[in-house]
Amino acid sequence: MHYKFTGVVLDHIPYSDSSSIIKLLSRDKGLQSVVAKGLKGKKGKSTRPLLRRMNVVEVEVYKGAKQSLGIIKDVRSLATGKRVPDVKRTGILMFVNEVLCRTIKEGQTGPELFDLVINLLATLEQSEHSSDLHLIFLLKLTKAFGVEPELPPDEVGFFDLIEGSPCGSAPLHGHFIEGRECMLFFTCLGTDLAIDASLQIDNKERRSLLDKILEYYSLQLDEKLELRSHKVLHTVLGEN
Repeated sequence: MHYKFTGVVLDHIPYSDSSSIIKLLSRDKGLQSVVAKGLKGKKGKSTRPLLRRMNVVEVEVYKGAKQSLGIIKDVRSLATGKRVPDVKRTGILMFVNEVLCRTIKEGQTGPELFDLVINLLATLEQSEHSSDLHLIFLLKLTKAFGVEPELPPDEVGFFDLIEGSPCGSAPLHGHFIEGRECMLFFTCLGTDLAIDASLQIDNKERRSLLDKILEYYSLQLDEKLELRSHKVLHTVLGEN
């Protein structure tokens, strides 16, 4: 059986001495795993750049009746590549890639998830104000996992990270945000991913807000993400 699909490359997993399992996020079937044969050898020299993480590709796959995984027969990049990559955008993509790899599960589908990632990639390609896009993206992504925070009807001073809802006073458990950080949290949630999306926040606020959003993820998804790339992200955004 031959089939084609468009996907965002998320991860590579060693499969043999020369091959890798490639995990791609597709629009209709969610996370898909296929084998790229010879990727590590000389024959894979032209294919490796196409299958770099967070690249958008169209793959043609062959899967035999007794095979558990399909094999890539052809791949082409759908990325525009108009903008020369810079350190800031590369750092954001590295961070987003790690978040997606840690949170998206096999069988988890939904076109809104794929469309959100494609929207982020397109926005990063065009935007001159990229420093806040990862914050906006993370809070938009919560909807795909069914843990979207509840927006308050009016201005409130606190947000309960465990309950996922605004509140009028500080919760006793200590997992909450307040004041300006609370306001920025709701601003991110209500801001569209757009080329002019800028929250006008300083580096210290941005770093603190990211830590709180990641805490929200850990509490709502009931698993510690144990990310590493956010340290690189803090450095490239000048937040250290």
